[in-house]
Amino acid sequence: MSRSSFYEFEDLVATVEDATWIVPQWDSPESSGSFSSRLVSRVLKWQGLELRRIPRVQPVPLNGHWDLMVFFCLTENDLKQLRYMPQWRRHCSRAVVWIGEMWLRKVEKFAADLRLFDNFDEIFLDFGETAEVLSKRLRRPVHYLPFGVDTQRFSPLPDAPERTIDMLSVGRRSDANHAALLDYERRMGIHYQYDATWLTDVHDFADHRRQLIHRIQRAKCFLVGPAKLNVPEQTLGQSELSARYLEGAAAGAALIGESPRAAQFQDLFDWPDAIVEWDMYSDDSSALHSLLQNPARLRRIHNTNVVQCLRRHDWIHRWEDVLSKLGYALSPTGEARKQLLSERADELMSPSHPHANFAEKVR
Repeated sequence: MSRSSFYEFEDLVATVEDATWIVPQWDSPESSGSFSSRLVSRVLKWQGLELRRIPRVQPVPLNGHWDLMVFFCLTENDLKQLRYMPQWRRHCSRAVVWIGEMWLRKVEKFAADLRLFDNFDEIFLDFGETAEVLSKRLRRPVHYLPFGVDTQRFSPLPDAPERTIDMLSVGRRSDANHAALLDYERRMGIHYQYDATWLTDVHDFADHRRQLIHRIQRAKCFLVGPAKLNVPEQTLGQSELSARYLEGAAAGAALIGESPRAAQFQDLFDWPDAIVEWDMYSDDSSALHSLLQNPARLRRIHNTNVVQCLRRHDWIHRWEDVLSKLGYALSPTGEARKQLLSERADELMSPSHPHANFAEKVR
């Protein structure tokens, strides 16, 4: 599930560039393996046990030469898969790597493999603190590049659905906030929708994204928090932007929760009421109550969040940032998308536009 937003970005790049997909395949866990592995497996099965073989990436033969190769990683461990593409660097003039999640605590554990970064011309990370530390340790330029979102898909326009969900929580949340929301739901009769199960595997990422979009577009308020907010033993105090902030804002929901402490966050979400602050350890629901009792404020937030994302936080803006670091420009198709998003934002801000007050549908 964590890779879904990256898949969305990869799809966008494929639509605006003359791109070639290189998709490593995994060995089937059911494949036979070595003779010794099969023997051990049979002995264990005879004893009522089971040996599960860890799947491996199949070698990827490369044919051709490309101007630019972009390697997407969810975590730093994905970099190790490059060993299955022998001499890959000879097949591209320039190369960049983009890592979605690399926590500071992993830098030292990954120290022996930091040399893998030497193969790239530019390095991009979604985590600002980690980017700052790595920039002092690597011999290649390191840049902070935040998450983006497909604003064309997440925007509730032109046919904005009615926002029938008062508060929506997707994925990670704090126990204190959740308890407060359950209590508020019981007392006030609001519609609080949340995930009651925790699933990490997604069989169809496009369907998963479609369902996520439909839910957020129907939410008045969307609970947000820093990446991995409920596992402090993994973050060790590092507070970074998660994709949920952008997904919620792009779909027009009011974001309520705790802002990341990352310095870059204030530059990314610098408009009024971008975040309605609510401490993740608080069981006081007054911030939500105040918001739900002010329809005019909600309408303004819904409208502004969509506009800001159209103008600044689409994946095309992130792709443009990558290209600019390499001295490249957006393709005509990429420029056309960027222009279209800007025009939609301008139209939405115009009082004469039929959907300028689309948030009036808030009940």
